[in-house]
Amino acid sequence: MSPDNSSSHDERNAGTAGLWWTIVRLATLALFVAGPMTLLARQYWLADILANLRVQQMIGIGGILIVTLSRRRWKHAALVTLLLPIHLPWFFLPPARAEHTTAASEVSITAVNVYVRNRAVDQISQELIKLDSDLIAVFEVNERLFERLKQDLQHSHPHTAGRPAVNPFGVALFSKRLLSNVRVIDMDRTGGSIAASIIVEDTEHLVVAVHPMSPISKDGSGRRWQHLGFVHDVITKWRSEHNNSHVVAIGDFNLTPWTPLFHDYVHMTNLKHVAAGSGIEPSWYAWPFFPFGLVLDHCLISDNLQWVSSKYGPSVKSDHRPLTVKLRRKTD
Repeated sequence: MSPDNSSSHDERNAGTAGLWWTIVRLATLALFVAGPMTLLARQYWLADILANLRVQQMIGIGGILIVTLSRRRWKHAALVTLLLPIHLPWFFLPPARAEHTTAASEVSITAVNVYVRNRAVDQISQELIKLDSDLIAVFEVNERLFERLKQDLQHSHPHTAGRPAVNPFGVALFSKRLLSNVRVIDMDRTGGSIAASIIVEDTEHLVVAVHPMSPISKDGSGRRWQHLGFVHDVITKWRSEHNNSHVVAIGDFNLTPWTPLFHDYVHMTNLKHVAAGSGIEPSWYAWPFFPFGLVLDHCLISDNLQWVSSKYGPSVKSDHRPLTVKLRRKTD
C-alpha cells in the first residue's frame, strides 16, 4: 500500500471513529436531559412521557456503557452510571403486586385494543374465538367489527354490551355470563371504558374495561388522568354499595409501570397489579423487536382475588396484543 493510500485509510478510520463518538456524546447528553426530567413526571406531561420510556433509556445507558468500556473511556462510563439510580429503583420496586396462585382458575378475561382502522376482522374474530375467555373486552371497536363479533360469538358469548364508534373510543364486552350494572364511561372526551358485573361461583364481580385517551399532548395527558379518575369513581361507588367487593380493572391504561402516575393510580384504587416476572414484556408495538415496545396493557385486581396466569398475544394485526388473565377468589 502506498503512503498516500495508507494515509487516506487512516483518515477515513479517524473520521468514522469521530462520527461514532459524536453520536455517543449526543446520546449521553440526551439521556442526561431525559433521566432527571422523569423525576418531574407528576408535574409535567412531557416528563411523564419520558418516564414511560424508562426501559428504552436503560437500553441506551447499557449501549453506551458497552461502547465506552470497550474503548476504555473510563470517565465517560463512570459519568453514565450516575443515571442508573434514577431508573433502577422502578424495576426493583414495582407497584403493589397481586397474589399469585397455582390453583384452578374460576374466570378468564381477555382485553384487546384492536386499533380503530384495523381491517383484519377475520383474524380478530378467529383469535378471540380461540382464546375462548369467559369475558372479552374490545377497545377501538367500530360498527363493522362489533356486528361481526356479535355474530361470530353469539353462541359462545351471548351477552353483549357496549358502544362502537368511528373514533378510538368505541368499546364492547362479549360474555359467557350474564352482564349486569352495565355502564359506558365517557366515550366522547377522555376515553372509552365500560363497567359491568358478572357472577363467578355465586359471587358478583365488577369488571371495568379501561381505555383512557393517549397522552400524546398536554391536553391528552390531562384527559387521560381525568378518565382514570372516572374509572376510580365507578370502582369507589361499587365498593360503597357492595361489601367485600371483587373488582377487576383491565385494558389499555396508556401508562407503563415506570411512571409514578401508575403507582399513584394503583395506590388510589387500592388494587394490585397482575404481572409475572420482571413485568417488562411489552404489549404495544412489541414487533418487530423489544426496544420499541411499551407495557401499556394491564390488569389490576382487588385483594380478595388471586391471579392464576397472565399472558399477551396472539397478534390480531393491531398495535396492541391481547392481554388474557385467569383469576380466582382468594380463600382463607
